[in-house]
Amino acid sequence: MKYIRKLSVSTFQYLYYFTFCHEECPDDFHIVTNFPRRTLPCEPTEETPEPITFEQSGLGKNEMLFVQDNEA
Repeated sequence: MKYIRKLSVSTFQYLYYFTFCHEECPDDFHIVTNFPRRTLPCEPTEETPEPITFEQSGLGKNEMLFVQDNEA
Protein backbone atom coordinates (compact mmCIF):
# COMPACT_ATOMS: atom_id res chain seq x y z
CA MET A 1 0.00 0.00 0.00
CA LYS A 2 2.87 2.42 0.69
CA TYR A 3 4.11 1.89 -2.87
CA ILE A 4 0.76 3.00 -4.32
CA ARG A 5 0.77 6.16 -2.25
CA LYS A 6 4.23 7.06 -3.50
CA LEU A 7 3.08 6.60 -7.08
CA SER A 8 0.17 8.97 -6.52
CA VAL A 9 2.57 11.80 -5.67
CA SER A 10 4.89 11.05 -8.61
CA THR A 11 4.68 13.47 -11.50
CA PHE A 12 3.68 12.75 -15.08
CA GLN A 13 7.27 13.51 -16.02
CA TYR A 14 8.16 9.92 -15.09
CA LEU A 15 5.37 8.56 -17.30
CA TYR A 16 6.65 10.70 -20.17
CA TYR A 17 10.23 9.46 -19.79
CA PHE A 18 9.08 5.85 -19.39
CA THR A 19 7.09 6.10 -22.62
CA PHE A 20 9.83 7.97 -24.49
CA CYS A 21 12.39 5.24 -23.69
CA HIS A 22 10.31 2.56 -25.42
CA GLU A 23 11.89 1.57 -28.74
CA GLU A 24 8.62 1.94 -30.68
CA CYS A 25 7.68 5.31 -29.19
CA PRO A 26 7.14 8.08 -31.76
CA ASP A 27 9.37 11.16 -31.54
CA ASP A 28 6.41 13.52 -31.18
CA PHE A 29 3.63 12.21 -28.95
CA HIS A 30 1.07 13.00 -26.28
CA ILE A 31 -0.41 10.72 -23.67
CA VAL A 32 -4.21 10.83 -23.69
CA THR A 33 -7.14 9.28 -21.87
CA ASN A 34 -9.92 7.51 -23.75
CA PHE A 35 -13.11 8.81 -22.14
CA PRO A 36 -13.47 11.58 -21.49
CA ARG A 37 -10.71 12.26 -23.98
CA ARG A 38 -8.08 14.59 -22.62
CA THR A 39 -4.38 15.16 -23.15
CA LEU A 40 -2.30 14.71 -20.03
CA PRO A 41 0.37 17.36 -19.37
CA CYS A 42 3.33 14.97 -19.21
CA GLU A 43 6.10 16.65 -21.15
CA PRO A 44 8.34 18.89 -19.04
CA THR A 45 8.56 22.43 -20.42
CA GLU A 46 10.33 25.62 -19.41
CA GLU A 47 7.09 26.90 -17.84
CA THR A 48 6.41 23.62 -16.01
CA PRO A 49 9.66 21.68 -15.52
CA GLU A 50 7.85 19.47 -12.99
CA PRO A 51 4.41 18.47 -14.40
CA ILE A 52 1.43 17.70 -12.16
CA THR A 53 1.21 14.53 -10.08
CA PHE A 54 -1.03 11.55 -10.76
CA GLU A 55 -3.07 12.55 -7.72
CA GLN A 56 -3.51 16.14 -8.95
CA SER A 57 -4.63 14.95 -12.38
CA GLY A 58 -7.77 13.31 -11.05
CA LEU A 59 -7.08 9.98 -12.75
CA GLY A 60 -9.09 7.11 -11.34
CA LYS A 61 -7.77 3.72 -10.32
CA ASN A 62 -8.75 2.05 -13.60
CA GLU A 63 -7.74 4.46 -16.34
CA MET A 64 -6.49 3.40 -19.74
CA LEU A 65 -3.91 5.72 -21.28
CA PHE A 66 -2.88 5.88 -24.93
CA VAL A 67 0.17 7.18 -26.72
CA GLN A 68 -0.98 9.48 -29.53
CA ASP A 69 1.50 9.90 -32.39
CA ASN A 70 1.25 13.57 -33.35
CA GLU A 71 2.81 12.96 -36.76
CA ALA A 72 0.41 10.18 -37.83
